[in-house]
Amino acid sequence: MNYDSLFENLLKVNLKNNTLRFYILGMGACFVKSDPRVEDSPHAFYNAMTVYNNFHGRYPSFNLDSRFVDVLNTSLQDKEDKTRVYKVFKALQAQTQIERNGKASFKVNKEDRDALIKELEEMLAQSKEELSNIKYKEGENYPNGIFDFVTEELAKLKREPDDIDL
Repeated sequence: MNYDSLFENLLKVNLKNNTLRFYILGMGACFVKSDPRVEDSPHAFYNAMTVYNNFHGRYPSFNLDSRFVDVLNTSLQDKEDKTRVYKVFKALQAQTQIERNGKASFKVNKEDRDALIKELEEMLAQSKEELSNIKYKEGENYPNGIFDFVTEELAKLKREPDDIDL
């Protein structure tokens, strides 16, 4: 089974079960390694969001565009999930990349994007200690792990869309 089929099946199951958050954030059974050969490979956010956009393009009545921002906002409030800042950031980063590549079936409006980035920055500052101890693949080359990775990459997201190469 290829990634597109896998992610589309996961998306359909999560839509049916009203658990879209699991799909967008790569949680539970929706965690799919970007490289299955690497033990601590991060979730394939870009692949998941590409399929999400394609599905929205075919079935706009599911309102996946507005639900995306709602899921991210709700997820940031989940105090139990210590990695929520990383997951929300990665989902927003993937969607932004797809938009900037011209392959998005919807775009997160500027006000929502700016509000999410502001909330992520505030939560990032509050989560330094716990995020510094997380050494996912993307954070392994940073002294403070995922905290430094997200801090650096979030600064890129704040720039104007045409100014950056994600």
